[in-house]
Amino acid sequence: MKVHYAMPLRNMTADALIYMKEYSETVKRNKQSEPLQNDAEFLSGLRREDRLHAVVTICVYYGETAWDGPYSLLDMLDMQHIPKQLRSFVNDYKINLIQIHGSEEYRSKIQMSRIFLRLCETSTAEIIVKLKKYIKPVKSARSLDSPLVRHPNPPYL
Repeated sequence: MKVHYAMPLRNMTADALIYMKEYSETVKRNKQSEPLQNDAEFLSGLRREDRLHAVVTICVYYGETAWDGPYSLLDMLDMQHIPKQLRSFVNDYKINLIQIHGSEEYRSKIQMSRIFLRLCETSTAEIIVKLKKYIKPVKSARSLDSPLVRHPNPPYL
């Protein structure tokens, strides 16, 4: 497996498409049920109490070399020409990266498939517990008790 240098953009796009699909389905359902209450609900197609389901995307990297790609959308952007006063206004999108590099036991694709089949049989709350059991922490992560990797020192702040 190779590093995908556009992974934050790829994950952001996939998540946005999932949210848009659910949004469209909710709007369609609302149009078929009772009339929307006011102009704001009519404009968006959503009722005030409508909520979308959260999307959690986890990128599992099991390449032979350590991940050297971006950890967030800001890592992909050329921020040197953006004034420091405006940098906090640039939206970011972080990836949830699990890096298997250095873990011989779980390197094979077959073993990874088995692990994720087991994870699919569990509740969302139990997934993090099982991931911690199967994946060794990455030394470059900010918190060594978590397998999720974030950029240790973002160059854009």
